[in-house]
Amino acid sequence: MKNTFNPKVNAMHYFSIFSLNMVFILLLFTPKITQSQTCRSVFTSSNGYQVIVDLTFGDIVLSDPGAPCTNGYNYKVEIDYDITFTGVNIPSNLYTLQGKINCNGTEIFFDLPNSGGSGTTLSSQDYRNNNDCSTATPISLGCAIMSTKVTAQGPSLNWETKSCTASGSLPLVWENFSVKYNNQYSKNEVNWSTFSEINCDKFEIERSTDNVHWEVIAETSAKGEANTTTSYSQMLPKEASKYVFYRIKQIDVDGSFTFSNTVLVDNSSHIDTNELNVYPNPAQQYTTVSLKNIQADKVRIYSSTGKNLTSAINFSLGSTNQLIMDLSAIPSGLYYLSIDNVNKKLLVQH
Repeated sequence: MKNTFNPKVNAMHYFSIFSLNMVFILLLFTPKITQSQTCRSVFTSSNGYQVIVDLTFGDIVLSDPGAPCTNGYNYKVEIDYDITFTGVNIPSNLYTLQGKINCNGTEIFFDLPNSGGSGTTLSSQDYRNNNDCSTATPISLGCAIMSTKVTAQGPSLNWETKSCTASGSLPLVWENFSVKYNNQYSKNEVNWSTFSEINCDKFEIERSTDNVHWEVIAETSAKGEANTTTSYSQMLPKEASKYVFYRIKQIDVDGSFTFSNTVLVDNSSHIDTNELNVYPNPAQQYTTVSLKNIQADKVRIYSSTGKNLTSAINFSLGSTNQLIMDLSAIPSGLYYLSIDNVNKKLLVQH
């Protein structure tokens, strides 16, 4: 049988095969449409640590991917997470870490690991009465990343639910906060620092004697924009109350705010240099140290070369808030009297 070649027929044949192959290639390499925007929630404990939760929506996962969805379908939302802990007193686990996403007005629950880390989780199942299962994405189903709510609870972290904010516009991340007594100035020195700042306006220092009722006692302007550590410091008058709580309130330019952890300060343990008196000075055999609530076991005597000579001194109680020191066992010279890191010069002349 003789073969015949028909250019028109063969051209159509090869064109059809080429077209089918191209359709197959296009279907094979068409990317999935996902929502890549990330949101962030930050939780601050009362004892110095923060929990930073970053979330990103992945794909829509069908409960029965091979079934037709003529009458609707069940689905779950894939959620990528990155959970980090910063600060001090970081616990090994939280008690609770979970959230809800909003898809077209319906809130869908999801769980997160209490120990933090990075990974992927799935939301609980929801039903959609539509036949668009083959093209469904978080965006097409109306899942709004910025409507996501995250709930956390842990050691020194009360149950709290927060809405996600855009990760790129997180106003501030706390680094540390402390209050210590400054002997040189006889004041309480407040120090704090931040990891990053965006649109930050100012900081307010608040005090409380019961950890319930707070008052603003000082204010400092924020740097405003920073992606590295920024440190702040402010001196406050010594408190008359024995115990005082302090915290920092950070306020953004839009009026939103966050709080630092809370610090408790025992003012009774602070010694004001002006309250410590030593007389007579110069002294011969005896000298008297006058200080409120003075305790002999806190008094130290050092030579001018730094040698501790406290064991050579005999102490005896005088009248109220007074301590008498017998200096007969140490030679004449210049010494330093130290109580809780407050120092006074003492000249001994036998």
